[in-house]
Amino acid sequence: MSDEIWRAVPGYEGAYEVSSEGRVRSLERLDSRGRRRHAMLASRTHCPEGHPYTEENTYRRPSGSRACRTCRRAEKALRTQTRKAA
Repeated sequence: MSDEIWRAVPGYEGAYEVSSEGRVRSLERLDSRGRRRHAMLASRTHCPEGHPYTEENTYRRPSGSRACRTCRRAEKALRTQTRKAA
């Protein structure tokens, strides 16, 4: 059994680390109000519909959460169809 090794993400030192097993975690830091933000492990690699969270397929909301671009396009197309049918 090998030990998991964590290294800083280039350009995001002090904020994120990636492991030798491909997992990503955020490090504890302060938010804009000076409150402590706890470290989280971003282990989800796919959206609930199964699309991968790749750089090209991931939209970052202003809140910082992720959204799948493929799913967002499908939702927008469905809304457009619904409005045209009405």
